[in-house]
Amino acid sequence: MNIDRVPIVLVALDDAGPMVGTASLLFDDLEGDPRNPWLASYQMACP
Repeated sequence: MNIDRVPIVLVALDDAGPMVGTASLLFDDLEGDPRNPWLASYQMACP
């Protein structure tokens, strides 16, 4: 499990504790492209 480098998944919690969103980062999505890291996915919970 990575906690300090990509690939990594970040989880957002509200003050009451439930998850309100996630985001995943990848280091290299396109071979040869110097722009790194990449946002691989995100999800937000509906209220």
